[in-house]
Amino acid sequence: EISPKYNIKSELVNRLSRDFYPDMTCIVIQQKGNITSIGARNQTGSVSMNDLLIQSTKNVPGASGGGHIQAAGASVPNKKKWIEYVKKNIAESIII
Repeated sequence: EISPKYNIKSELVNRLSRDFYPDMTCIVIQQKGNITSIGARNQTGSVSMNDLLIQSTKNVPGASGGGHIQAAGASVPNKKKWIEYVKKNIAESIII
Protein backbone atom coordinates (compact mmCIF):
# COMPACT_ATOMS: atom_id res chain seq x y z
CA GLU A 1 0.00 0.00 0.00
CA ILE A 2 1.53 3.31 -1.06
CA SER A 3 0.60 7.00 -0.84
CA PRO A 4 3.11 8.80 -3.08
CA LYS A 5 2.94 12.36 -4.30
CA TYR A 6 2.75 11.21 -7.92
CA ASN A 7 0.81 8.39 -9.59
CA ILE A 8 3.37 5.57 -9.76
CA LYS A 9 1.14 2.53 -9.18
CA SER A 10 1.14 1.22 -12.74
CA GLU A 11 4.86 1.67 -13.30
CA LEU A 12 5.67 0.11 -9.92
CA VAL A 13 3.46 -2.96 -10.35
CA ASN A 14 4.76 -3.46 -13.92
CA ARG A 15 8.40 -3.33 -12.79
CA LEU A 16 7.80 -5.61 -9.80
CA SER A 17 6.00 -8.16 -11.93
CA ARG A 18 8.29 -8.05 -14.94
CA ASP A 19 11.71 -7.59 -13.35
CA PHE A 20 11.55 -9.03 -9.83
CA TYR A 21 8.63 -11.45 -9.42
CA PRO A 22 7.68 -12.78 -12.88
CA ASP A 23 6.24 -16.04 -11.47
CA MET A 24 4.08 -14.38 -8.83
CA THR A 25 0.96 -12.25 -8.60
CA CYS A 26 1.87 -8.64 -7.82
CA ILE A 27 -0.62 -6.17 -6.37
CA VAL A 28 0.00 -2.46 -5.69
CA ILE A 29 -2.56 -0.33 -3.88
CA GLN A 30 -2.31 3.46 -4.11
CA GLN A 31 -4.46 5.85 -2.15
CA LYS A 32 -5.04 9.30 -3.59
CA GLY A 33 -7.82 11.65 -2.61
CA ASN A 34 -11.20 9.93 -2.52
CA ILE A 35 -10.08 6.94 -4.60
CA THR A 36 -7.91 3.94 -3.93
CA SER A 37 -6.44 2.43 -7.11
CA ILE A 38 -5.31 -1.17 -7.40
CA GLY A 39 -2.95 -2.55 -10.02
CA ALA A 40 -2.60 -6.31 -10.44
CA ARG A 41 -0.15 -8.23 -12.62
CA ASN A 42 0.66 -11.90 -13.22
CA GLN A 43 3.05 -12.52 -16.10
CA THR A 44 2.33 -16.28 -16.24
CA GLY A 45 -1.39 -15.88 -16.83
CA SER A 46 -2.01 -18.62 -14.25
CA VAL A 47 -4.35 -16.29 -12.36
CA SER A 48 -6.74 -14.01 -14.24
CA MET A 49 -6.10 -10.52 -12.92
CA ASN A 50 -9.29 -9.30 -14.56
CA ASP A 51 -11.43 -11.90 -12.76
CA LEU A 52 -9.53 -11.40 -9.51
CA LEU A 53 -10.22 -7.67 -9.34
CA ILE A 54 -13.80 -7.89 -10.57
CA GLN A 55 -14.63 -10.54 -7.95
CA SER A 56 -12.71 -8.77 -5.17
CA THR A 57 -14.55 -5.48 -5.68
CA LYS A 58 -17.96 -6.94 -6.59
CA ASN A 59 -19.91 -5.80 -3.49
CA VAL A 60 -18.18 -2.44 -3.02
CA PRO A 61 -20.44 0.53 -3.86
CA GLY A 62 -18.83 2.80 -6.46
CA ALA A 63 -16.03 0.34 -7.28
CA SER A 64 -14.98 -0.55 -10.81
CA GLY A 65 -12.42 -2.90 -12.24
CA GLY A 66 -11.32 -4.65 -15.37
CA GLY A 67 -8.49 -5.39 -17.71
CA HIS A 68 -6.85 -8.50 -19.06
CA ILE A 69 -5.72 -11.90 -17.80
CA GLN A 70 -2.16 -10.73 -17.08
CA ALA A 71 -2.86 -7.11 -16.12
CA ALA A 72 -5.86 -5.39 -14.57
CA GLY A 73 -6.82 -2.43 -12.44
CA ALA A 74 -9.58 -1.39 -10.07
CA SER A 75 -10.75 1.68 -8.20
CA VAL A 76 -12.60 1.70 -4.89
CA PRO A 77 -13.79 4.50 -2.61
CA ASN A 78 -11.00 5.54 -0.26
CA LYS A 79 -12.68 4.24 2.89
CA LYS A 80 -10.81 1.94 5.26
CA LYS A 81 -13.60 -0.66 5.44
CA TRP A 82 -13.73 -1.06 1.66
CA ILE A 83 -9.95 -1.15 1.26
CA GLU A 84 -9.67 -3.85 3.93
CA TYR A 85 -12.58 -5.77 2.38
CA VAL A 86 -10.93 -5.78 -1.06
CA LYS A 87 -7.49 -6.70 0.34
CA LYS A 88 -9.05 -9.64 2.22
CA ASN A 89 -10.86 -10.82 -0.92
CA ILE A 90 -7.67 -10.61 -2.99
CA ALA A 91 -5.64 -12.49 -0.39
CA GLU A 92 -8.23 -15.25 -0.08
CA SER A 93 -8.46 -15.60 -3.87
CA ILE A 94 -4.75 -15.99 -4.59
CA ILE A 95 -3.77 -18.27 -1.71
CA ILE A 96 -3.17 -21.71 -3.13
